[in-house]
Amino acid sequence: MKNKNLLIIALSFLLTLSSVAFVNSAFVSADSVYTISAESYDQETGGLSYCKISYSTSPNGAYVSYPCAYEGKYTDDTCVSIKYKNNGVTSIPVYMEYGPGINAGGSDYSAGEEIICMDMLSSDSWNVSYSKSVDGYDVATIIFGNYTSNYYDMILTGFRLRFDEGKSVNSERSFEVYGLTVHDESAVPSFASDPKSCRIGKVSVSGAEFKQNSGVVNGEAVLTAPILDFSNEYKKIKVGFTVNGGATVAIKLDGQIVSKAQYGVGAHVETLDFVKDNYNSLEIVVTANGTLFTLNQLILVSDPYVDEFTGSKYTISKQPDGSTVVTYTYKTGWNSIKAPIRRYTSDYDGLVIELSIDTPIVLGIMIDGEYIRSHYTYKDPLTVGDHVLTFSLAELTITDSSSIEFWLDPAISDYKGVEGTKTIVFKSLRFTASSELPKATINGLASEFNFTYDGKGKKASGATTNSGETLVYEYKLASAKESAYDTDLPVDAGEYDVRVTSPNNADFATTYAYAKLYIAKADAPTPTAACVSIDYATSTLSYDASLYAVSRSAEFTSIATSGSGVAFGDVLYVKYIESNNYKESEAISFTLNKREGSVTVTINYVRETTTQNIEADTEYSKDGLNWTAGSGKKVTLEPGNIYLFRKKATSNSFAGEITYLAIDYRPEAPATPVLESTTSNSITFAAIAGAEYKLEDTVWQSDPTFTGLKAGSEVTVYIRIKGTSDSYASETVSATFIVGQMGAPDSSESSGEVINSSSSSEQGGGSNGCVAGIVAGGAVAAIAVAVGVVLIMKKRRAE
Repeated sequence: MKNKNLLIIALSFLLTLSSVAFVNSAFVSADSVYTISAESYDQETGGLSYCKISYSTSPNGAYVSYPCAYEGKYTDDTCVSIKYKNNGVTSIPVYMEYGPGINAGGSDYSAGEEIICMDMLSSDSWNVSYSKSVDGYDVATIIFGNYTSNYYDMILTGFRLRFDEGKSVNSERSFEVYGLTVHDESAVPSFASDPKSCRIGKVSVSGAEFKQNSGVVNGEAVLTAPILDFSNEYKKIKVGFTVNGGATVAIKLDGQIVSKAQYGVGAHVETLDFVKDNYNSLEIVVTANGTLFTLNQLILVSDPYVDEFTGSKYTISKQPDGSTVVTYTYKTGWNSIKAPIRRYTSDYDGLVIELSIDTPIVLGIMIDGEYIRSHYTYKDPLTVGDHVLTFSLAELTITDSSSIEFWLDPAISDYKGVEGTKTIVFKSLRFTASSELPKATINGLASEFNFTYDGKGKKASGATTNSGETLVYEYKLASAKESAYDTDLPVDAGEYDVRVTSPNNADFATTYAYAKLYIAKADAPTPTAACVSIDYATSTLSYDASLYAVSRSAEFTSIATSGSGVAFGDVLYVKYIESNNYKESEAISFTLNKREGSVTVTINYVRETTTQNIEADTEYSKDGLNWTAGSGKKVTLEPGNIYLFRKKATSNSFAGEITYLAIDYRPEAPATPVLESTTSNSITFAAIAGAEYKLEDTVWQSDPTFTGLKAGSEVTVYIRIKGTSDSYASETVSATFIVGQMGAPDSSESSGEVINSSSSSEQGGGSNGCVAGIVAGGAVAAIAVAVGVVLIMKKRRAE
């Protein structure tokens, strides 16, 4: 055999087989001591396909080769499973056969090479697992990828089983192969030789054109199939189909209608009981108008059963009456026996176990590692004698690869029993529909429970049961699906379904009882003004519209939405609206009458500022829209403008009443200056009552004489009427003269410019002034008044 030294090449590279088929085997014998016979699988009769190898042990060895086809790449969990019956063979190395194109360790291998996978019958074969096929044959599963991780671009051509025990011809052996398949590690292997129930491969159709069991039906179409492999083990037939429109479907067994109904769009499954011992044909009659009908499933259903038990510390024997006797000896610890479950379907969701024991035991039962009876929970031992245990399996997911395990524990706390032989006899392990199991009785459950919403969970109570188990209360909204039941207590108002469960135990299956639970809406609390938030700075309101409604009218003819503007004096109406948990409330009203106090502001006409310092809690504006906060200083007041002052809004009140100051225009300038006299260093002007004078580089003075001037220099004099306690200084007039020269001025002009060395922005000083006016009301009213004053002043100036 080529490349035997390739044994153990590395662990992780494998090809994933998206499609592997067991092709009719090619059997190759290298020694005449082998007798090999083969039969192919008959799709019509369901006959088994197998290869029987009979031989005398020989040092020469020989092999049987199984071709296969594949697509895709391997993964690390790719497995080969072999279904077989063994009569004395002790060692079978299994090889992968591959084609050209492999690059491993720098070498390029040619076609016909092989890699050893595993010795499937060796006790050292840690990479091999064993199970049973659905018809009871042994199955060896090898994760062969663990030996091919260095091989790339592999073209798999088959598998090879080698028979070579290195002995003389002194004993007879036989090995029967019933199938070989390649699959992922997580998949349950299935073989072409597995028993077949009713199959859809030979379904014939009349009245419509079908392709791959699917076709459009206009009128009537009849699907006919023979029922093969029928035996009394079969109790039901399951028919699954999908329609994309309305259709009437009648199902016939041997010409007799056993089901007929109208079906809508979707997938449908009908499970029909057999009423006689043998059937030969099935008909499905579909009546529709342009509906696509697809036959998905056609399966004969037999009773599931528990196969043979295995256990390392027990003697297990099958009796002629069908019972199983387990003989064992207590020493220490817990021990268990295990058996596969065969032909299971979800129609059989109940289990009845009849057993007899000759010594008390603490019994635990598991299916696929999940307790259906815990020996941690049921610590009281079963007594000597006969027992019937019933279990609902409705909550479990059981398949043909599932198993049941029994734990047989000593009935004492230290797990040490008295030495001696003990037995447990399983008289029957029978699967049935859970609806046929004995049910516990649930008493005292009221038909309905009524509560009023208060934010707390509500629960049903009062039921009792004869099962001895604690009842489980579950709830769901009445409109929710059945799967929505849980133990969370309902809180919100509404209608709920209550399911009370008495869990299965050794005497009773799971039992349900049902009731209604109603939580009525509560009367809404009386609303308050605090239900509405007012942003006084922006004069807007906000509130939770899922709880309240707010309006400016008692009739709620219109709703004031969040963000709506509000003003001092507005009346608002608020009420709780009807919600998930509350009824609608009565409305209450409240007036927005909180605002800050007024502010006193007067004019210092001499300094042309406010008399008072304007603090940070006060703000002022010239247009009623744009406001400036005070800074603790006086504010410059320009003539011809209206100024508004108010206390700023706070977090819980509107801005205060507005105080407005209307600043008049400046008086007209006095007459042009008249030069009264001049010397070589002075100049004197004719005095004007109430006037003040200045040169370009001097301050205002009441004296019309200026000295210390330069002879012949040109000076410009400015004259205005001084400010008083109720009037700003007038506009100015100016003229230019030459020191020491009498005569008319060279130029003169009247200016509206204020030339006042003491008139700077927000400056201090000044004591005389009066309150120009206070207007009660909002900013809009104040602005309207202010605008009126401006118009009056402009008209007066024009006159």
